[in-house]
Amino acid sequence: MTKSNFVAYPILLKPIFKEKVWGGRNLEILLHKNLPKEKRIGESWEVSDRPGDSCKIKNGTYKGKDLRFLFKYYKKELLGDIKFGRFPLLIKFIDSQDDLSVQVHPDETYAYKNENGEWGKTECWYVVEAKKDAKIIYGLKGIKNKNEFKKIIQENKLRRHLNYVPVRKGDFIFMPAGTVHALLKGIVVAEIQQSSDVTYRLYDWDRKNTDSSRPLHIKYAIDATNLKRKNPKIMNAKSKKSMKLIECKYFTVKKLFLNTEFILNKNTRFQIYTILSGCAKIQYQNSCGDGSRTAPTKSSSESIKNVIIKKGDNILIPVVLQKFRIIPNHNVEMLITTL
Repeated sequence: MTKSNFVAYPILLKPIFKEKVWGGRNLEILLHKNLPKEKRIGESWEVSDRPGDSCKIKNGTYKGKDLRFLFKYYKKELLGDIKFGRFPLLIKFIDSQDDLSVQVHPDETYAYKNENGEWGKTECWYVVEAKKDAKIIYGLKGIKNKNEFKKIIQENKLRRHLNYVPVRKGDFIFMPAGTVHALLKGIVVAEIQQSSDVTYRLYDWDRKNTDSSRPLHIKYAIDATNLKRKNPKIMNAKSKKSMKLIECKYFTVKKLFLNTEFILNKNTRFQIYTILSGCAKIQYQNSCGDGSRTAPTKSSSESIKNVIIKKGDNILIPVVLQKFRIIPNHNVEMLITTL
């Protein structure tokens, strides 16, 4: 690997908060987010390089810079040999204090054609917290084809064809593009998705929309919906063990449970750690773009550095930071996302 002036270390990002009509304050209560006062925050964009919404870096050499800066100048050191023209993932926490709209996201082909070359949006949810009897909408039932789908909407009968599914803490839901879905009230999730913000609303619960900021997109939504595919089963991952949750074309997500020291001696991909519970420190030694350092040892303690991670944090591990260790102070649960 060619040496560069990139300084590799675990990168903490500053979230971007989004006010939503269905949002609340649970991200402050459950995940210790410093929310703006007196606002209903529905989304916390934790890892984002969307236009106008690029997360700022909170620590280290690049503190104050944003993810766009790193991607522009140090793409290979950060992510490795990937061909994407922008940072490929978007990671959020979502707080649904009220029902979200019933919606669908397009796949790559449809989005590229109809949204000026935008990406499609395949995503997944990990349920951080859910009230008793919480449910989501996950697909449709009793609709055979697009003509029938259109007629049902025209006759205002969609609600009876929505597939309601109960969820609980620790559930993992994979949501391929083309799946009709909605988060309903009383749920907090971590969402991992392609870096796209294309959403087509089918139904918004007859909410009053005086400023026209939440339009419906019936034609696009019908076109983008995949009525033929059977939805994947919901997996519950609330056990004290590590497991792979999904591996698809767009991302791989694993859950890691740590109660003892974890040593990584050869990092081969960039990683994003989403901390679900507990706290720990990542112990490392700076490397300058070539990943030449070994995992920190007691004999090299004078150059050891630490990054503290805690519940609610998202940490970007550059691919060239190849060797480090994670030392939990308490039991730590995290999601690990990569390509």
